[in-house]
Amino acid sequence: MSPALISTPALREKDFGSLELVQWSSKQAQSAFASKSTSQENPDYRPEEEHTVMESRAETFLAHYLLPLLKTEPEQDIIRAPESIAIVSHGIFLSVLWRSLLSKFYPETVRLGHEVEHTAYDKPLARLPSWSNTGFLQLTISYPAEHDERTMGPIDTSGPSPLFPDRGLTISAINSKEHLNNLKRTRGGVGSAPFDTRQKNLEAFFKRGRHENDLA
Repeated sequence: MSPALISTPALREKDFGSLELVQWSSKQAQSAFASKSTSQENPDYRPEEEHTVMESRAETFLAHYLLPLLKTEPEQDIIRAPESIAIVSHGIFLSVLWRSLLSKFYPETVRLGHEVEHTAYDKPLARLPSWSNTGFLQLTISYPAEHDERTMGPIDTSGPSPLFPDRGLTISAINSKEHLNNLKRTRGGVGSAPFDTRQKNLEAFFKRGRHENDLA
């Protein structure tokens, strides 16, 4: 059975306002970065989306789509088959979404899987590397939380309890691009390739999806 596709504007990339579709190296972009009075000089100028707004979008997406799937009783987790969910968005917003999701777990129950080279990644997990084009982060959320006090220490429960105190999160891939192995790059990039009517669009790989407006 084909997976269900749900589209929602909550996953859109950061809104750059009047700088949308403007090259970073252009005079217009550099002038906007250097000056904070652009909106006063040009009344039609739209500022870029603030970080707090993106955080709000991330929390909205999690609350409506992902977190309800995790609010099950332990007995249900045991008897039902594991579910796989793919969340597709863009690099800047994905970083915001990741930090929002990470905050729902105790830090002591979040760990790198054996597939990840620990010595190559020594930064806080909240600061994962930027996503490459089509690169993906692979996670497993489990119950009960896998936690070894001998190596990770006791869980600090002195602060506010996270949303999922009894669940664990394991990171098995960071910015993985293994699906691009042996792929030959199109000269000039895919964007410059002529349209081929034989090609399928992305929606052809999914059954008819639901849009956010179709949801009750």
